[in-house]
Amino acid sequence: MRALRLRACAAALACVAGLFAAAGEASAAPAYTVVDLGTLGGKTSTATGIDGRTVVGDSLTAGDAATHAFAYDLRRGRMTDLGTLGGNDSRAVAVDRPYVVGVSELPEAGVEHAFAYDLRKGRLRDLGTLGGSTSVVTAVQGHTVVGRSTLAGDTVTHAFAYDLRSGVMTDLGSLAGASGSSDATAVDGSVVVGDSDVPGQSERHAFAYDSRTGAMTDIGTIEGRASRATDVDGRTVVGSSASNAFAYDLRTGRLTDLDWWMMVRPVVDRHTVGGSTSSQAFTYDLRTGALVEVPTHRGVTEIEQVRGDLVIGNVFAPNSFAYTFRIDTGELVQLSSLGGLNFQAVEANRNGVVAGRAALPPAYEWDANGPFHACVWLPATA
Repeated sequence: MRALRLRACAAALACVAGLFAAAGEASAAPAYTVVDLGTLGGKTSTATGIDGRTVVGDSLTAGDAATHAFAYDLRRGRMTDLGTLGGNDSRAVAVDRPYVVGVSELPEAGVEHAFAYDLRKGRLRDLGTLGGSTSVVTAVQGHTVVGRSTLAGDTVTHAFAYDLRSGVMTDLGSLAGASGSSDATAVDGSVVVGDSDVPGQSERHAFAYDSRTGAMTDIGTIEGRASRATDVDGRTVVGSSASNAFAYDLRTGRLTDLDWWMMVRPVVDRHTVGGSTSSQAFTYDLRTGALVEVPTHRGVTEIEQVRGDLVIGNVFAPNSFAYTFRIDTGELVQLSSLGGLNFQAVEANRNGVVAGRAALPPAYEWDANGPFHACVWLPATA
């Protein structure tokens, strides 16, 4: 049985190469094949991102002694341990082409630094801090890594942008000046977004920072005192404010109220915004005003990513499962498991390969799940 499973996985991975040759956005797929990516020798692993043929995440090592970030090459079927910055644990957050970014413990107890791993050179780089003891990375695009770091004395945290070419970490400051705190959540081109303290208030506001001008813009709020930017694509920033979602046009400064339909962690791809309420998920077309419900009808439904007309998300009620949804055709596909009951998706690449984690078969009949492993779902080809 084990040999049959290994041959099946090898055959599934062999078809990935054909997917990389496809151009454009993901196409409609009536079925997916799930592939177990394994671990670094421990019991569990999970995927946190995918780009091209590279899946990243973290895994327990042999003996479950530590958790290490990994990069999995789908073409070669190989999982690489990215190591640490001298401490026990590390975890990957995102990948963009050759760069994997994440957080690692240092030899000093309780101290973590953001890192970048160059897949071409096999080199792990400590991104350092803004003068404090810790830093955290949240996103990467091209040569720009964004996150947050403590300043000297560790009393204030500021958003940063790190240039992988120059090795320079730029303090983005805050809307409240040097004494305020801020956090970066996403980056696209020269624009970094996140949330920041504002003068004279205990609530925070969403911001957009332009690295070309060094200007930080207060996006403001809708029907509330607090807001947070969660994603940016081109000139469109999305986020949530109190109980409403918003879209902000960086060219015009216009703030559009998206109501409560997408208040839970909105994401954006070009003109399409995705998000959810406490139970339903929706997409919204900023050009046409079309609101489309993701028809899972199974409980709490969330959206992880919108890529063109493809939506990636998860449902929680009472057991979690992952889905894909086509906005253009209305086709909803529940992804498959690795034998256990629960599984979750995090992201898809441009060819529609979905990364996430899924439970193996349980060891005992009264259990719903065995250990969770990182996995990918490969869309069926013509």
